Amino acid sequence: MSHEYDHYSKEFQSRILALLIHYPEDSLPVIDPSYFKLPMHSHIALAIHRAYNEKDLKKVRLTATTLTELVLGSLRKNKETYVENKKAYLRTIRDLFEMQLPDHVVVLEEARAFALHARHTQALVDAEKQINAQNYDEVPKLFEELSALRKRENKNHVLPVSTLNSFLSGEKQFEEDAKYLVHPIVPKGGAILLYGLPKELKSWMAAALALDVASGRKALGFFDVRSPVKTLYVQVEDPEQLTRARLHELHQKQGTKKGYATFMLSVVPRCGLNLLDPEWLAALTKEIANSKAKLIILDVFRRLFRGNVADSKETAEFLAIIDKFRDMYGCAVLLVHHAKKGETPEMQTKALGSINLTAWADVLLYVSGKRQIDNASVSKLQIESKATTIPQNDLVLRVDGNAFPMVSVLHESKFELDPVVALVTREPGLNQKELQQKLGYPENKLRQTLRRAKQEGILREERGRGKTLCYFPK
Repeated sequence: MSHEYDHYSKEFQSRILALLIHYPEDSLPVIDPSYFKLPMHSHIALAIHRAYNEKDLKKVRLTATTLTELVLGSLRKNKETYVENKKAYLRTIRDLFEMQLPDHVVVLEEARAFALHARHTQALVDAEKQINAQNYDEVPKLFEELSALRKRENKNHVLPVSTLNSFLSGEKQFEEDAKYLVHPIVPKGGAILLYGLPKELKSWMAAALALDVASGRKALGFFDVRSPVKTLYVQVEDPEQLTRARLHELHQKQGTKKGYATFMLSVVPRCGLNLLDPEWLAALTKEIANSKAKLIILDVFRRLFRGNVADSKETAEFLAIIDKFRDMYGCAVLLVHHAKKGETPEMQTKALGSINLTAWADVLLYVSGKRQIDNASVSKLQIESKATTIPQNDLVLRVDGNAFPMVSVLHESKFELDPVVALVTREPGLNQKELQQKLGYPENKLRQTLRRAKQEGILREERGRGKTLCYFPK
């Protein structure tokens, strides 16, 4: 019987070979060199297995030069074969190292199916030999192990999780033992609900918070973080490419201490994660246990919960799952959620669905009223806490690609002043009417802001034509 895999193309098997090179800790236990159809692929896979044998796969990575020497070294034993195949081997090895696998989690799942197919095919070959030799009792044994293996492979889903370092470019450590991970909005082991209407900057705030907390810097340029915190950021609403682009931009523009985040922050991009599904729940639980995360950010509630958001019993069951994470692993959970479209007076009633959601949270973070001012998108930020009084009630959340940090929380009065100062610095000599047109401030608000800037000695005013007041940097 032929040992063939007709429905697995050469290109597909090349991707599996690249998986062995780039992700050996995941793929080496799955793929045996004998599974490959082409002798060249089998030869290269065997060299990879030998190179990584008894090595620490978290610290060692095979280079193209080393693999080339290992492969060609064995080819040189047969001079004719060496001369005939050298160029093809060199080209193949080069291509494998250059191959990008942004979907490596999917490739790994396909590799498992490929491995099972190969083992079943070989089992059929071996069964035919046993039957020809009249060893009939040996035939069932060949398939019992494969049946158990298939059940194990299909038992659990696998989350596409990677640290920020590998997530952005294609390493987990530390613990914080204080009352707050982020004072005063993320209590240790607490429940936090961040909510607002769509496009109100919730995801920007959650992503920036994840990076800042993992880096140990002042969160959003405003809230105190005592030291770096292991963080698991689950972003299952936006496409993976959008999440990657957002994190990449924030990683460049959000602040200092960037190096910590690459090891302290793990990312789960969009996948079919449903916490009411036992298999997906087991996958997330396993990752929380492995990563030892002390802060879990779940964005967004509706992608994780497939029940009726207005049903108090169903939402209570979901929140019990979240609370189990908090109880078992001592971690805080920040849940991103949507708000109701209709305005209601009380912050507790603004979240979409059952009142269970706002009642569950130790801290409520509500963003609303997004507007554009100069280069920045701005939303009002309201905070309520069970544990402490939040002294600031005039806060705004700002996202500005030209600012540093890019995502920040400011007192509203300071935020109103900053764009005025920035504009006058860029274009000195503007009068109040021109400033109002460019900034979109109401007249009374702009007049108060200019008066404050003058009192604090930030701007000066001079009389222009027609005795119009014009403004200049001090």
